[in-house]
Amino acid sequence: MDRDMDEEISAIADILREIVKLLVIRDHNQVDLLTGGKSGRAVDVVRNLEESKVSLIQPPDEAFEDVDYSCGELNVHRKVLRDGRDCALKIRRHPLGQNYYVDFDVWTSDEVRSDYTLQLRLMMKPDGGLAVSLESIHVL
Repeated sequence: MDRDMDEEISAIADILREIVKLLVIRDHNQVDLLTGGKSGRAVDVVRNLEESKVSLIQPPDEAFEDVDYSCGELNVHRKVLRDGRDCALKIRRHPLGQNYYVDFDVWTSDEVRSDYTLQLRLMMKPDGGLAVSLESIHVL
């Protein structure tokens, strides 16, 4: 189970890294392509960030490694912390295993690790890949 969990976490972190990178450079068109056009919210997310004068920066690599992963039905929970703070990356696997809900603390030029949270939903595709939906960026 741990090996499968590690592979899931790694795949999700890779997708998240790419989306965060695209949001940092404000390439909402590429985010829409990555999400298969299902996430028209990318344009709105970038626009809202620009209007609120929030400037995202690339987080450190460790942010993608500090993971709080849970799957309710399987009673699986794993938390990896390197600095004693809450994990920047939180992954909740739907009990039936077909969807993942991802919360990720984003970094801004003003606050470094900020109160803003990026939310994604990942859905398992028939071919085993993951379809991505950018849900929102908001203050928690």
